[in-house]
Amino acid sequence: MRKLSAVAAIATCLALSAPAFAAPLLPGGAPLATTKSEQVELVTLAAKIQDDRAAELEDIAAYATKTAKELEAHAEIRDKSASNFEERARKFSDAASSVQDATVKKELGAFAKEMETFAKHDRDFAKERRRASKVFFEEAERAQKWAKGHRDTASRLRAIAEKLKKLARSAAQPPALSSDQRRTAAPEMLRAES
Repeated sequence: MRKLSAVAAIATCLALSAPAFAAPLLPGGAPLATTKSEQVELVTLAAKIQDDRAAELEDIAAYATKTAKELEAHAEIRDKSASNFEERARKFSDAASSVQDATVKKELGAFAKEMETFAKHDRDFAKERRRASKVFFEEAERAQKWAKGHRDTASRLRAIAEKLKKLARSAAQPPALSSDQRRTAAPEMLRAES
């Protein structure tokens, strides 16, 4: 797309700065745009392509932001779950230390260790989700930045298209006659001017 924008911009610059030159060519020798209206059409198409890409990137950014927020929320849930498991592990460990029966003490202690493992897993899940969330937030930021660049390019291309339209309109109108030319002009020329 950037190549198309560059080609369109070059074609426009050539058309505006040196109208006596031959029409700019695409690779392979095909004419890019031979008339002002074709040039306007091409530059307008380039602007639309830039706008479409910007819209795609804005959708990507919105999705990435939404996903990042969901991951953050899930990380919070996992952290709360880990805290709950840690609290339960402490309770089971305290209960195990206060029980006299060796079998019960062993079972309660084993369950306390299992709860600590659950808590560790949930903390790990939370860290991973936060890491992933950061990646999605960064992706959203990049996509927004790129979308802005495409919007800016589209705006510049629309301005170029407007200049081309004005040039085409002014080229289609015959030049106005000066007062000296009016005095010596044939009647047909005066009718064409009005």
